[in-house]
Amino acid sequence: MRIKRPFMLFCILIIAICIAKHYIGEKILPPRELPETTVTLQGRIDAWEVRNEQTILYLSEIYFYGDSAKEINNDNSIGVRCYVKAKEDFKLGQTVAVQGFLTLPESARNPGEFDANIYYKSKGYDYVMYEGKILSYGEKYDYVMQGLDEIRRYVQRQLEHYLMPEDAGIMSAMLLGDKSHMETETKELYKEVGIYHILAISGLHISMIGGCIYKLLKKMQMRPIPAVVISLIFIVFYGIMIGMPPSAFRAIMMFAFGLIAPIFYRSHDKLTSLAFAGACLAVWEPLLMFDAGVQLSFLAVMGIVSLYPTFLDIHRHHMKIADGLWVSFAVIYMTVPVIMRTYYEVPIYSLLANVCVLPFVPVLIGLGLMIVILGGIWSFPAKLSAMIIHVILWFYERILAIFASLPGNSYVTGASETWRIAVFYIVLGIMIWIVLKIKRKLLIQSLKSENDYAEGRQQEYVRVQKRIHKIMRSVHFVQAAIMTFLVILLAVPKQFDCRLTFLDVGQGDGICIETQGEVFLIDCGSTSRENIGKYTLAPFLKYRGIDEIDGWFLTHPDKDHTSAFTELCEDGDIGEISVETLYIPKALEEEFAEIVMLAELCGIEVIMLETGNKINIGDMTMTVLSPAIKQLYGDENAASLVLFLEYGGFDALFMGDAGAEAERSIINQGIKDVTLLKVGHHGSSIEANTEAFIETMSPAVSVISCGENNVYGHPHEQTIRSLEAVGSNIWITFEKGMLEIYTVRNKIYINQQS
Repeated sequence: MRIKRPFMLFCILIIAICIAKHYIGEKILPPRELPETTVTLQGRIDAWEVRNEQTILYLSEIYFYGDSAKEINNDNSIGVRCYVKAKEDFKLGQTVAVQGFLTLPESARNPGEFDANIYYKSKGYDYVMYEGKILSYGEKYDYVMQGLDEIRRYVQRQLEHYLMPEDAGIMSAMLLGDKSHMETETKELYKEVGIYHILAISGLHISMIGGCIYKLLKKMQMRPIPAVVISLIFIVFYGIMIGMPPSAFRAIMMFAFGLIAPIFYRSHDKLTSLAFAGACLAVWEPLLMFDAGVQLSFLAVMGIVSLYPTFLDIHRHHMKIADGLWVSFAVIYMTVPVIMRTYYEVPIYSLLANVCVLPFVPVLIGLGLMIVILGGIWSFPAKLSAMIIHVILWFYERILAIFASLPGNSYVTGASETWRIAVFYIVLGIMIWIVLKIKRKLLIQSLKSENDYAEGRQQEYVRVQKRIHKIMRSVHFVQAAIMTFLVILLAVPKQFDCRLTFLDVGQGDGICIETQGEVFLIDCGSTSRENIGKYTLAPFLKYRGIDEIDGWFLTHPDKDHTSAFTELCEDGDIGEISVETLYIPKALEEEFAEIVMLAELCGIEVIMLETGNKINIGDMTMTVLSPAIKQLYGDENAASLVLFLEYGGFDALFMGDAGAEAERSIINQGIKDVTLLKVGHHGSSIEANTEAFIETMSPAVSVISCGENNVYGHPHEQTIRSLEAVGSNIWITFEKGMLEIYTVRNKIYINQQS
């Protein structure tokens, strides 16, 4: 049997081997302990940029000097991002010696957080150097790379000269792949409506630029082979100039296949060229295969090449008006699992938004190139182009604002599980293969029936055509049913009875309690991390598919327990996360005055709690064990809200920062032998976590939330010893990241953030 596309299958095998090799032997391991003192290293400048009054150098070919070379292996494959205060212009390829403090990019400690460690490692930069000081420069540099960098900066200056600042930022993203000049609000708007992809350097940009050069050379009567070579050289240098992002690399490889194939009298097989580009990326850096941008770029092409043809009739015809809709739908459907896995929400009006904006993208690229090419020699066409660009981008802004303001403009799905995504693509791939195979057979039958028509057998022709149309209607019906089922499979939430998540917020507390129908939070704040609401809580809630919180308990008003709530209220982001009720202890009503005012301004109901109050959460019951209203407490910590959760045979005690006084009250209320104890006051043994209390509670699992190397020394050794004495399983957030405990049919499961 003849194997179709053998080279494509070989490339897919290479990708699989590279990914397997990464998982088996080269997966990111816990790093060796880094030096605490300054480190001196030498590196080659790959790129540099100025951000927040600091210059960031991207260094490769690293060599460590002195004692640090003993602790860190000298390996030319590693790279370092170096933050220095120097303001002078650097040259690419230049060698510099730098001294500073070396650390690792921060890894994600909670679901939904940005993982800087994996992101920068996939780009070849394993370490970060802060407070860098330049010791010496090399005189030599890379003339080609430096020349391309100067061209890039010239393009940026031309855009900034002729365009308004906001327009220049968008065009810089579209022509140079540099989104750093865009306003944050504009980026968020493009993401929210689902057209962020038009800002990436993709096949459209490459085919427009490279295609124009090739056609120009052909019109100049140049022979095919030299025209192809010159076009490819130009487009490769363009890719290098913009930093060769993976999406551009994929587009350049496919463009090259498209130009070269006719020279050898072969057709351009897009699936083969796509697989070859993927294999090249996988060999270069396997981690890139896990990058969402890479996945979306490849899947978008897969949608156009494989899924879109299944929507056409057997003669591959479609109405021109509907064609754009079907192409956009194929791309969106093919990329939905990755969008859900990465952004945790799906823009509902993305299809319509893309239909509105995509036709103008080639116009914007063409006008932008006109500004760059003619701006330095003839200002009139450049100014005219700038005016037209402004009108188009003004239209974009208005139409996107309308879509963003529509009710239900995005659906928070949460991150779909890996096995569901695998099933989605396997079943979809099989379905596409079967549908295309059926269509090929029907096409052959249709062509044969046309011979019957030509030979005068019209009735036979009509009969065959009716049967073909009937079969195609059935095929499309089954296809629609399968595709609908696959989307439902992705959207169905993970099944559990009760789930508790203890977020790693540094020095602070943050707890989420979920049932299948309701969501409650207990505290969420930090004194060691800034913007804990924006960068930890909000991404986590989206990751879990949560956009509505039924109740938020704040145990006491200290910042390490409340900063996320106040941040979200003050920044106005509370509108994206609906909060129904805020619960606070009645005993601290005065201390909570400012937070209560914030809550009321945001339309959140405030309920005061005291000992004995019960809140029913589905089949769960939350009982307030402390504080009592009439009792006097020494400080805010002592008056912390203490909550006791009961669900079937599972119970959990949340101590806030309550101390010995509350512990005695809890013992007197008959609470003992709990399943889970959220250890009070971050594991402190000062006026908290007494031996009598821990012995009475005898928790099967104890969770301590605190920051690494915190100034308070939490958790205290005495508390750890007391918990170990009762055989408790101790989990500390700064050691293991987020902790998740959930129950299914009275069985308890524990997960931790990798």
